[in-house]
Amino acid sequence: MLFRSEAKKEKEYKILEKLQEEGKSQYVVTLINEVQLKNTKHQISETLREDKVYSGIILEKGEDTLRERMEDLECWNLVGDGTKRDYVIQILEIVSFINRKGFVWRDVKPSNFVFFKYGKVEILKAIDFETSMERNKEPIAETKCTSFYTPPEISRLYLSDDFSNTSHYVDEQYDAWSIGMIILEIFGGKNYFEFERNGDHERFA
Repeated sequence: MLFRSEAKKEKEYKILEKLQEEGKSQYVVTLINEVQLKNTKHQISETLREDKVYSGIILEKGEDTLRERMEDLECWNLVGDGTKRDYVIQILEIVSFINRKGFVWRDVKPSNFVFFKYGKVEILKAIDFETSMERNKEPIAETKCTSFYTPPEISRLYLSDDFSNTSHYVDEQYDAWSIGMIILEIFGGKNYFEFERNGDHERFA
């Protein structure tokens, strides 16, 4: 995982260290090491500047993300409700673990849950914590997260585009809203706003 700034890399690294201070976690991707890589001739990414050195961290390699599975409709339609409930239980356990460690994840979404296989066992783990914040300690940051999973009261702050006078602190309720949006998507096949546009969101109320 590469970062456009050293500050973002340091934040991600420190949060991962905190989440794994008691050893390798079943809930969070394992942090392996830090790296410095030069994007010579755009060998790393076309979206990053050529010949610039970028900071990165090496993480445990997983399989596909929950988002990728949900988008493979041919396979996802074969996933039974029992398996989907198991995914939801794992998501709840992961987010609860992060919250107990004193953090609000702020980026709970299907693409940040990765499948890992250990023998015949397959589990979900969390990735990407650069937008995470300490619970009730930091005022809401200007860094925006994915709008589909952002609570409405936070979205209003982003729409006003004025954080100069805000004293809004985040807590577990932020992540709880995001989980609800994921559950709707897992069992309904669409995010809430797609249901709303089609006028059939009330059947999930």
